[in-house]
Amino acid sequence: MVSEDLNSFCQFGGHDSKTPRAGHQFYYEWKGPLKDNTLHIWLMCEQCALILLKHPDPTMAILYSWATECDDAAKQLPELLREDPMRQTKLAHYVDIFLDNIRKKQFGGRFPAFIRDINENEKEYFLQELEKDITIRGNFLHDVEEGAKRRTIALKLWVGCMTAAKGTRKTHNIAGGGQEEYTPEQREASFKEADK
Repeated sequence: MVSEDLNSFCQFGGHDSKTPRAGHQFYYEWKGPLKDNTLHIWLMCEQCALILLKHPDPTMAILYSWATECDDAAKQLPELLREDPMRQTKLAHYVDIFLDNIRKKQFGGRFPAFIRDINENEKEYFLQELEKDITIRGNFLHDVEEGAKRRTIALKLWVGCMTAAKGTRKTHNIAGGGQEEYTPEQREASFKEADK
């Protein structure tokens, strides 16, 4: 059971309730498209602070982690998606819009990197809404009966497509801000990561 003492609560979204948490004050300013130009104070453990500082896009790492928590057994795309790359692209695009809407209407641009509650209500709300989404169930994954498997496939596909798309750009974001040109080795590593 997680302590209700907020001083021991790491608010980085990559945690789950089974992971011991310890909080330290961490100052972070949003620099994305949904920024609010204010400096926030979050409670983070040292391990997560290092992940955030080193990873230019923690959203992808966190959503992939949540996908494996949902159903790590989903190792490949269902046949309907494997045979139709355009359907894969449309599903990834839909999940991107879904995440953007959750941020705009519910939690703001800090989600899922930072969560506000110790009971993971935000995380659970997001995963449940994704699981029961009728567009994902009806238009993209109607051959997948289990909700947990649907959301795992949707999240893993989104992470893979975003990773591949970022690998085609001239530059990439670097932790701490700024841009750097991709090297051929980085592009190769990016596409290998996307395939996973």
